[in-house]
Amino acid sequence: MQAPQVGEVLGRYRIEREVGRGGMGIVFAATDTRLGRTVAVKVITGPHTADPQFRQRFEDEAAMLARIDSPFVVRLLDHDSQGPSPYLVTQYVDGTDLARHVRSLGPLPARDALALCAQVARGLGAAHRAGIVHRDLKLSNILVRDIGTPEQHAYVCDFGIARGDGLPRRTAAGVVVGSWTNLAPERTEGTPATPASDIYALGCVLWTCLTGTPPYSGSEGEVALAHAQAPVPQLPGADAFTARLNALLARMLAKHPAARPADAGEVRDELERLVAAAPLSPSAAARPTIERPLPAPPAPPAAPPAAPPPPPSLPPLPDPLFRRRRRWPWAVAALAVVVVAAGATGTGLALRDDEDPPARAAADGDAVTGDLDGDGFGDLAVLELSPPDTSDFDQPPGHLEPHTRWRLLSDGGSFGERTEASAPAPTSWPNGVGTLTHADVDGDGRADQVWTTIDEDDQAVVDVIPAEGDPWHASWPGEGWSNQGRPLVVDLSQDGRPDLVYLNEFHEDDELVIDVAVAKGDGFAEPKPWLTAPGYASTELYLRAGDVDGDGHDDIVMQVTRSGSAAILLQTLTSDGKALRREGTEQRLDVTGYTRGIMLVTDIDGDGTDELVLAGRHGLAARRLTEGVLAESTPLWTTTPDQYRDWRFRSRDYQNTYWVSRLWQAADVDGDGDSDLVNLFPQPDGFALEVYRSEGGALAAPVTWGTIPCGPAGSDGERCLDNPQTIEVVH
Repeated sequence: MQAPQVGEVLGRYRIEREVGRGGMGIVFAATDTRLGRTVAVKVITGPHTADPQFRQRFEDEAAMLARIDSPFVVRLLDHDSQGPSPYLVTQYVDGTDLARHVRSLGPLPARDALALCAQVARGLGAAHRAGIVHRDLKLSNILVRDIGTPEQHAYVCDFGIARGDGLPRRTAAGVVVGSWTNLAPERTEGTPATPASDIYALGCVLWTCLTGTPPYSGSEGEVALAHAQAPVPQLPGADAFTARLNALLARMLAKHPAARPADAGEVRDELERLVAAAPLSPSAAARPTIERPLPAPPAPPAAPPAAPPPPPSLPPLPDPLFRRRRRWPWAVAALAVVVVAAGATGTGLALRDDEDPPARAAADGDAVTGDLDGDGFGDLAVLELSPPDTSDFDQPPGHLEPHTRWRLLSDGGSFGERTEASAPAPTSWPNGVGTLTHADVDGDGRADQVWTTIDEDDQAVVDVIPAEGDPWHASWPGEGWSNQGRPLVVDLSQDGRPDLVYLNEFHEDDELVIDVAVAKGDGFAEPKPWLTAPGYASTELYLRAGDVDGDGHDDIVMQVTRSGSAAILLQTLTSDGKALRREGTEQRLDVTGYTRGIMLVTDIDGDGTDELVLAGRHGLAARRLTEGVLAESTPLWTTTPDQYRDWRFRSRDYQNTYWVSRLWQAADVDGDGDSDLVNLFPQPDGFALEVYRSEGGALAAPVTWGTIPCGPAGSDGERCLDNPQTIEVVH
């Protein structure tokens, strides 16, 4: 079969130019004449086009691609045949593949390599959940665009020899299919591919991105033997960042599948943590000089080694995707800090110690935002978390143990000395995945501890430790809930008591469902759907809570980033006490000059309506949603010349670490009726509590009101966030 020529039309697709050739045929850039968009057309060529088995394999590829829904996998748009030529039509990626990039420019900086491989892990995870194993993951099968920029994006492609559950095998049993360079040891013996073999291949991809060369080289036989018997290569360097990166490589490239990470999601999580830790400039970890282990001489295959215990896990970072532009490597640490503050207006989330009596903060009967002790000033609470003994390998990954709760009380001009109380967590909070909120669940006017998480059986769990009385426990099937470990705690039933709001982004009917567990008696009723709507093909979908229409009741702001788009859309959801409904239409959030998405929802000007607070390289701004329509932004605080350098540093190098809601809290710290902002800013010896006081709808320049320590692991001169610790503000 002769290859199509430029200008020819296949179906409705006009061939524009050739962009690549592979084992199954030729890939062209083409124009969809109906929609006017650029697409990629993959055409089978050669004498095998008449082979029914080969044609069926091509159909299998189309069926498999259609089952994968991920922004990090090339999207299938169409497939058909014209004469003897079957073809696939997929999303067109305006970029290159990783193999060409590395050949042309050499190894990638560690930050870029880790971020791209984390995206690949996300794509593999979606494929594995669909029952599909790639079997030939390599640099040339990863398309990339905008490498080295905040918009860099990876797409896994060419599932042409992939195997899906339920699809017939197209290769004989025992025949090795895949590239020897990245082939897992068990695959060299003809063992069927599994998700673990894809993880091994991704480890090879990561190594090649970091060093510019594959982990093993030589003839096919030598490479196969090295995969099976040679030591796992390691990057030189004794710093903490390199040690952590080597630990991940050792697990991904483990000889035995059982010793590798459990799934692609675990790989993704660790890669994204390492992105946050990666040095800004190239270092020994970014472009090492490698002394390669020589392939072992031929020998009878040894028994598979016992799976080594995994290295100590890193605490999970709760925010989506990547933390870019970190300046220093992380030091090894053993502390996590979670900031817990009182809730938004109307939810009754005034936080007090269990022994404190209920109190009203303001003379007019309105609770002061964040007031913990009833003196009329907004306060903060800090929950300190520590990993257990890392020598105990029976602990689950990411295990964190709460052991201390601090209160930092405002006197209107500073935060006083910390007061400390024990903070035992329920046994169902095993993995540090969930969250702690303080809310008056039982309606006695005192704040209760609400621990929410997921357990080992994928149950969404809530444990309530009341201010007075016995703890109680409830659980529901959590499969499908996107935020199952972190529900919103907000009053949608309009009875003055907080409810639990769960998001089901991946409903079996391709619908988006929001379930609400209404406060009832001294607990919560079983979750029921409050909103069912068409689903989103989304990269990110989050719920925020606040009274954005000023009616005295809490609303939901849904923040959506659609698959294949960088645009952020906002949809207001209002409650009638029994159900949620859409208010207005989707609003596009222009994030030019600001971080991606909403940082806080709070009432900055004290008029009873909450604003959306955004941060950007020039300062802070607010936007309103009036009847579901997004208003223009209003500056809240603009950097001064003497502050600009530090603020610009935060925006460029820490934008996804410093500018997220877990580092900021809205609290009326001066008691004047509007929300001030508190930022926990990492310093060498602690976290500075920077306060931006609200004055007439704007924010004053930040003033440090106090500090909290990093803990033992952060006392060596590094900034607190150079350690694997998290700070999370609970609204």
